Amino acid sequence: MLIYDSIILERRVLFVSSAFTTRQVGQYVCAAALLVSPPLFGVLGRVFPYCVWEDLGFLGVKGYVAGSKSEVFRTRSNWFDVCCDLDTGVIIEESKEYAGKRYYKDDMEFIEQLLIGDKTEEEIRYAFSEYTRIILEFAMNDTDYYSSKEARKAFIENQWARIFALRRTFCKETLVKLRREKELIGKHVTLAAVEEHVKKLRLSSARLSSEEQRKIFSDINEFVKVPEQRHDFLALLPKYNEGMHLIGIGLFSSNPDIVSIILEIMAKLKEQRVGIEIISNLNINIQDKYYDQASLIVSSN
Repeated sequence: MLIYDSIILERRVLFVSSAFTTRQVGQYVCAAALLVSPPLFGVLGRVFPYCVWEDLGFLGVKGYVAGSKSEVFRTRSNWFDVCCDLDTGVIIEESKEYAGKRYYKDDMEFIEQLLIGDKTEEEIRYAFSEYTRIILEFAMNDTDYYSSKEARKAFIENQWARIFALRRTFCKETLVKLRREKELIGKHVTLAAVEEHVKKLRLSSARLSSEEQRKIFSDINEFVKVPEQRHDFLALLPKYNEGMHLIGIGLFSSNPDIVSIILEIMAKLKEQRVGIEIISNLNINIQDKYYDQASLIVSSN
């Protein structure tokens, strides 16, 4: 929960391992960011799945979530607020403030309940998303989660530091996006519509007709035309690496229009740092198909 808290408060979070592979380090980084995104917008924009000594640009990003295999990063305590040593499982918090926060008890109750029984990765992500959404709604003064005034007051008092932080940072961006969504309904593709499309691909892709698939992928392609919305789309995918196969599998369609649309989507996502990481970790068959199709387009031009 310390990592979760640090991401919300825009503290610098670093994952380090000399034993894990580059891919594994990147997975930890992205999984941590996806604890709060959705519902929070903008988080994936400060995610750096893998960093090297030769490129330290991430240090200039406020509240970065980054990973590295370099031992040097672990020793530079002025570079991070929280360092997660994946090799030992030890988390170093420079300020040692978290355990003294009023919401610490709420967090512990939440995680204790979450650890009861076996949970899938998707169930865990959903639980964190809902927990974050409740805090966000309090920050936006838009919730009736607690019917009891006393319980509502106690929650606000305990979570005030987070509520205040969200009002300063994420809420402003989230409110702008929500208002824009309302304005765009009926005119353009909204995040809510794309979320429904992703659900259909996950649950019933085999039963979708070619035309239905074309419509879904066309809407997604339209949505990711806006660079600021690409991180929002990636956050909807059920898993960091595996989720992208929902899109990549369309490359095997017999409909050339669908294949063309998929190539456009992936080209746009590759313009994002996280998008490059996700595509590079796709199933090898999908990767081969992608590069084959992309090379055909290049040669034809």
